Amino acid sequence: MGILRRMFITGRAVRYFTLVLVGFLGARMYVRAHAREVPSTAPEPGMVLVKETWQAPSPAVALRALMVPHEPGHSGNAPAIAVLRQQFEPRSKAELDAFAAELLGVMREGNGDQRRDAAIVLLVAANSESKDGVWPADPGTPYAGAAEVFRRLYESYEDPLSGEAKTALADLLDSGGIDYVRALFEASEPPPPCQPQGGGVRSGERHEMDNPCPNPPNMWCQAGKLLLYGAELAHERSLAGAPDRVRYRQLCESGVFRGSEPTSEFHS
Repeated sequence: MGILRRMFITGRAVRYFTLVLVGFLGARMYVRAHAREVPSTAPEPGMVLVKETWQAPSPAVALRALMVPHEPGHSGNAPAIAVLRQQFEPRSKAELDAFAAELLGVMREGNGDQRRDAAIVLLVAANSESKDGVWPADPGTPYAGAAEVFRRLYESYEDPLSGEAKTALADLLDSGGIDYVRALFEASEPPPPCQPQGGGVRSGERHEMDNPCPNPPNMWCQAGKLLLYGAELAHERSLAGAPDRVRYRQLCESGVFRGSEPTSEFHS
């Protein structure tokens, strides 16, 4: 009986060990199969995949997603937009402003793609209306501090008429900073009237010239251009405080003359 008992106990141990092993392997296979079932795209734009689970992004995670290189046509700015628009959870003004300050640093020091994506994040975060009346408004709450971030970026450039500064000023207008752009325009002096040398226009004729008297870069022209042509985003002919369209063209777009709108009349 002692031998049979020992054999019986040993057999139970082997069966128990086998069941444990099979259960362990089965559990691993289930986990792996379940992991493969995780969707490759976020169930909601802006969510991030953390340990095989889609979650709302934190500011730190959103910033990392923005900085990672992406394939052409793809970007990682959706989590950052979700953070600034408080799409998944509310945040204090201090938290939002601190995250926006991180984006300002990216626009100053990041590479071309990173700077562009950070600007897009702020522009989308500031949007308060549906796009063209067709697309629904972006989810969440518009971020009210975007224009201030672009103001700080614009004022950080030594040359306010450089290409980078012009882009920042345009983004400032698009994010709600029309008062700032209007103030720049009102505080600036228009360029002197164009005086072409050689050639010109006859009365009643239109004559195009190869920019015969280009004016140097001028803030009155730059800010005036945004107030005139930036109005397309507001679905208006021009924004309040914009310069007279004819005068603007005469002073700032002197390459084209119209017979009905010449700055002066010349005869060949």
